[in-house]
Amino acid sequence: MAAQTQPQQQSLNMQDFLTIFFKHKWKILITFALVAAATCVIALQTTPKQFVAKGVVMVKFGREFVPVSEVGNVQPPTMNPESIINTEVQILTGRDLMEKVVDAVGPEELYPELGEKPLPPDWRREIAILNFRTNLLVNPVKGSNLIEVYFRSKDPRVTAQVVNTLVDKLQERHLQVFSDPKSSFLEAQTKEYQEKLSKSEADIENFKQKNQVFSLDEQRSLLLHERDESEATLKTEQVRSRELQEKISFLKDRKNVYTDGVLEQLRSNLNGLEQKEQELASKYNDDNLTLVNHRKEMQVVREQIAKHEEEVRAAEMTKIQAELEPLLVKVAGLQQRYDEAARKLRQIDGLSRQFEDLKREAATNESNYQTYLKKTEEARISEDLDRRKMTNVSVLERASVPITPIESKRQKTFGIGAFLAVALSLGLAYAAEYLPRGMTTPQSAVRRLSLPLMVTVPRHRRNGHAPDMEDEMITLYQTITSALPDTEHRSVLFVGSRSNEGTSTISRKLASTVSLRLEKNVLLIDLDRSRPDLHIYPNLKQEKTVDEIAKGDGEIGQALCQVEESSLYVMPLFEEVVVTPRTLEFARDERFWEPLRERFDLIIVDSPPVTMFPDGLRMVSKADGVVLVVEAEKTRWPAALSVKERIKQSGGKVLGIAFNKRQYYIPGWLYRRI
Repeated sequence: MAAQTQPQQQSLNMQDFLTIFFKHKWKILITFALVAAATCVIALQTTPKQFVAKGVVMVKFGREFVPVSEVGNVQPPTMNPESIINTEVQILTGRDLMEKVVDAVGPEELYPELGEKPLPPDWRREIAILNFRTNLLVNPVKGSNLIEVYFRSKDPRVTAQVVNTLVDKLQERHLQVFSDPKSSFLEAQTKEYQEKLSKSEADIENFKQKNQVFSLDEQRSLLLHERDESEATLKTEQVRSRELQEKISFLKDRKNVYTDGVLEQLRSNLNGLEQKEQELASKYNDDNLTLVNHRKEMQVVREQIAKHEEEVRAAEMTKIQAELEPLLVKVAGLQQRYDEAARKLRQIDGLSRQFEDLKREAATNESNYQTYLKKTEEARISEDLDRRKMTNVSVLERASVPITPIESKRQKTFGIGAFLAVALSLGLAYAAEYLPRGMTTPQSAVRRLSLPLMVTVPRHRRNGHAPDMEDEMITLYQTITSALPDTEHRSVLFVGSRSNEGTSTISRKLASTVSLRLEKNVLLIDLDRSRPDLHIYPNLKQEKTVDEIAKGDGEIGQALCQVEESSLYVMPLFEEVVVTPRTLEFARDERFWEPLRERFDLIIVDSPPVTMFPDGLRMVSKADGVVLVVEAEKTRWPAALSVKERIKQSGGKVLGIAFNKRQYYIPGWLYRRI
């Protein structure tokens, strides 16, 4: 499918091109002749006698093209050979160099005709510079580091003098452009940063003497070790002191039971006496002597327990207290030692920040000093080379006085003129064709409107006679039948965008041809009231008008008018130029369409232009399809495209285009071969 479409598109493009060519052939021929004549006049007036001198300059990759970082060791991007050559070309073609050459040679020497004119010196100089720019050619040799310099003049001696002077001035200008005398500035900056560096080093030494600081990192390490050691010992002794204090609190609290071997023995004896007391109490009364004595013995044991416990508590507390007091003194000393180490660390941190700032300042000054020292030395070397005029632009070939003149490039002038003649003539034809936005060929209408072509109706046959249109109408009927294959009784509405496009002519010719030639029952509904004077059946009279039938007075068959004894019928929907709303509304009803579809094989609706009357748009949804009539070269494609969109918005189905009144511009012998 793609392979078939592409040749067709190329064929259409060729037809469009040839149509434009033959349609506007006189415009093309006249424009081509005028431009060609002007080209001949210009070419013949050019002066043939001119001399050209040539010089060759070689540009080497030298020190001036080596990028150098102004600050630090950052490597800037390098220049490629092409950019180096372009730089030299810009210097050669610059106004400054041209002025120096013109002043060196002299405006009157370069162009003697300037001396014959009464002009101020400044004007002569300016005109000479402008002419100099026109006659100078600088050509970089591709793939090398060579530059060719050409100069054209009537005087062969002047051409060589100009080229050699230009090359000499180039070397001087090259040194001026790339030299950068800055050693004095760099020396001043070097001295300034040397003084800053000395001051920074003195500040560091004074800081060390004042704060007794010699090795901050080592001092910090020792203090950290001392602080950590004090902290660990302090925590250990604090734990011991808390344990001793808790023991003292335990011993002081009488609720806590304290025991040792003697107390355990006494308490065991007391338990035995208490058990025996219970046995005696169960046998004797409370005033029994045995029971009384036993209880006295129990009391003695209790007193011994209390006395011994008190003695033991006092002895233990004295022992713990004797151990606690020196421990607390030790803890206080450790705390003081820890605090002192922490204070010194904070002091060291403060001094460290100041010391680092001083060291950073000194390092910065050292770096700046070294950078400027290196740059100063480089600047001294570069300036010394510039003073000796050691440049990397050298003259490879000096210009010699030319002996023979060159011929002016008339062939080039003729070629440019021929190109302009063809371009202007074809451009004028193209503009004359497409600016009005008409459609000359059916292919252009298909591309513009994105619709298939139903039929093409020529304005004249190739033999010059008017067409009878019967063959075209049969083709149109067959195309409609193919577009509506599932419909036995078809209804088609014909509509255009403007008046006089031939909508009524095609509708009526199609109706008569299908009726007479194909013997089909055809109904032509005449809705086009834009030109009532062109009514094709003025003598046909309806038994009932459609408006009367819409009121309920009669049947739809009474509105039909038979044309003679044929199978062609006509139904006008308007009286003079008036179509009542009731008639249009009835024409959109199934009561109107159903009996007509049953009776006729083909129903054709001839509707007025959409831009004049909207009657046709109200009926497009009832027709099986719509054919858009386009008049060649007259119908503007934006208007036709707008009608197409309005038909779709109204619910109609656009079958395609009827391209009417086509004019054949391509000769028949050529048309048959494309």
